[in-house]
Amino acid sequence: MALSLGSCVSCSSLIANCTECSSSSVCTKCLDGNYPNGNSCSPCSIIANCNLCSTQSNCLSCSNGFYLNSGSCSSCSSIFSCLECSSGSLCSKCESAFYLSSGSCQPCSVIASCSSCSSASTCTSCMSNYFYLSSGLCISCSQSLSNCKRCSSSSICVECINDSYFLSGNICSSCSEAMNGCSICSSGTVCTSCISNEYFLKNGLCS
Repeated sequence: MALSLGSCVSCSSLIANCTECSSSSVCTKCLDGNYPNGNSCSPCSIIANCNLCSTQSNCLSCSNGFYLNSGSCSSCSSIFSCLECSSGSLCSKCESAFYLSSGSCQPCSVIASCSSCSSASTCTSCMSNYFYLSSGLCISCSQSLSNCKRCSSSSICVECINDSYFLSGNICSSCSEAMNGCSICSSGTVCTSCISNEYFLKNGLCS
């Protein structure tokens, strides 16, 4: 607050972005993102990618993806696949397909079919849903579920390998085993194509 004509007036109403002042024309503390500049507050954006500063040439905190470097902000992009860093050689956060290791970013591809990971041995998500996550590794759906193309877990198939199979509960069953003479079906009771030259299709069944 500042004293003006015998009453107390908010500093911000006298000087834009000012939180503390010694008079109606002298600001001593500005809102975050601004610095005292004579009788006003100036934005820290005068320093590229700076969030907080004390003067027009001394940044105190940089935007994400940049680090403090002698009062200015330098990009973390000098470190391969780095999103956030504390220096030009020490990364603190990597892109999703990489994991942090001793200040650098290493690819999650060291784990087969892994799209994101927390270490070289622990995957956190697999590529597409042709795989499911098990104990930090990506396992093919067909490895655990016979004739399964896509799955949500080791016991739940969501799509069979081809039209010769249909989803029966959480597994894939053969059309030919469910219906005599059927080669392609939409369910265990509806055939859409019969084994050629041996059967003909009528009302969803092969005769």
